[in-house]
Amino acid sequence: MNLDRDLQARDYSNRALLALEAGLLDDAIKLVTRSVQLDPKNCETRITQVKIDLALHRPVGALAALDQHDLHAPHRRDLPDVSCLRAQAFLLSKQTFKAQQVLERVTADYPKHAMGHRLLAQCLLATNQKAAGIRHLTLLVALEPKDVLSVQSLASLVEDTNPRASLNLMLSLPQDSISPDVLLYQARLHYKLEQLCEAQVIYSRLIVSGISDPQIFLEAGQIADEMGENKHAVKYLEKAIEFGGEIVGSAYCQLALVHMHGGRFDQAGFCWWKASRHDRTQANPWAGLLVCALASSKPTLVARVSKTLDQRCNPITRRNLISDFWTHAACGKTVNEQAKRDVAEPQLVATPLQTLLSHAANTLSEHAAKYPTRADTYYHLANCQQAMGQSDEALEFVKQAIRINPNYTTATELKEKLAA
Repeated sequence: MNLDRDLQARDYSNRALLALEAGLLDDAIKLVTRSVQLDPKNCETRITQVKIDLALHRPVGALAALDQHDLHAPHRRDLPDVSCLRAQAFLLSKQTFKAQQVLERVTADYPKHAMGHRLLAQCLLATNQKAAGIRHLTLLVALEPKDVLSVQSLASLVEDTNPRASLNLMLSLPQDSISPDVLLYQARLHYKLEQLCEAQVIYSRLIVSGISDPQIFLEAGQIADEMGENKHAVKYLEKAIEFGGEIVGSAYCQLALVHMHGGRFDQAGFCWWKASRHDRTQANPWAGLLVCALASSKPTLVARVSKTLDQRCNPITRRNLISDFWTHAACGKTVNEQAKRDVAEPQLVATPLQTLLSHAANTLSEHAAKYPTRADTYYHLANCQQAMGQSDEALEFVKQAIRINPNYTTATELKEKLAA
């Protein structure tokens, strides 16, 4: 008769575990209760009871079941799986310090137990012990390199201090675990490391896949602009605007900059005006519109926009904004200047434009020294040098841009024009 009860208890316990795995918690608790009634000393049944209580967010019940488990099977009390369940119950009941003590013992006694490191890292990060949390996440990733969630968590934690290590972690993931979210994070890390070509390839891959996230089109447009792919930048940003929503204002601002870089100041001004409609308190759109009005010689518009800008910011902010946007306008001025040179070679005189181009060239030279892997910086610097009549210097800079990015089509076109 006792054997029959034992077999029946085991059957209920196994069915309870299956119900738990299927998410049928009500059935699971009924089955495990009947199993405990038939055989209260069965340690496996008590472990199943603990897991069900944890799934139901009942830490007190889980701890009580663990006490019964330890009473009837004291030799199993310190096993890593049992200790991890106890730590989970402590975490659910907000007893973080006790959970940490249990998990530190587990990871010390069983250094290759992945769950121990996972729970301890979670516990440490929840109590602002970031360095220790990173250490245990690193050990966890070494044990389970295909654990996408752990790899992403570790990558995000080290991103600020070591973005290259963060990228290497993301690139270490197996191909069958690469989701669009993982790809997007990889692209952003490439961009943070000034690896624009690699970032652009990933954004193109995401867009070709048919993804409909406006943020991706916005970021792809920004990178295309920095890579000198003006037409692609316009296409991506216009697509981002089509989606609507909160991102539209930012997309119009970025599209305005793209038009400024292409020397299309009327279109840029329109985009700045549209951006101002989405957030009437911001000064940036009005400063951009003012610079476009100045660049396209529209005095009436300059007066109106200048007055509005004065209402949006103080004189210092105004000066800084206009100075920043003039740098963008200088890129467009060089494009327009090149178009004029195709018709007739102008005389090199100390015009206001020449002064502006010289200032822009100095700024771009400083940027190239700071970020030597940015192909777009050398491309714009080549444009400035060409507009100032320094064709030899322009050719060297555009060659450098192509060395960094052999697929830089607009740089290749400029090189062919300079070499002709």
